[in-house]
Amino acid sequence: MIQLDSRKHIDICLTAMEVLEGEGMLSEEKEGLVEGLREHMEFEAGSVERADRMLRNVWAKENKGLEELLRKLRDDERRHHETLKRLAEKPFFRFDPRDFVVVMRGLKFAEERYTHQRDRLEKAE
Repeated sequence: MIQLDSRKHIDICLTAMEVLEGEGMLSEEKEGLVEGLREHMEFEAGSVERADRMLRNVWAKENKGLEELLRKLRDDERRHHETLKRLAEKPFFRFDPRDFVVVMRGLKFAEERYTHQRDRLEKAE
């Protein structure tokens, strides 16, 4: 499970790099991503609840190695859940990090340019 979790972290980082480099994402993919994230958040919340129940059992309390493993996995799931909640509330925007203007003017400029373009597109709709 730990190895699978590490693999998921690598996949998340690779996806983030693709978005930042301007890789496209179709609108139907976005809908699936949002639904998948919602389901994953529900799964993680359930995992935390199950781990808490297991940790209340005497067999988990007396088995110190198992207890520590359960606590660490539960805490990891809590962090994932909280991270996803915070990220779901934040906007993401795409820019090409090789764009010379962005490199020279910095992230604040990139954010302002993105906001301007987004507002212009929303008015056009």
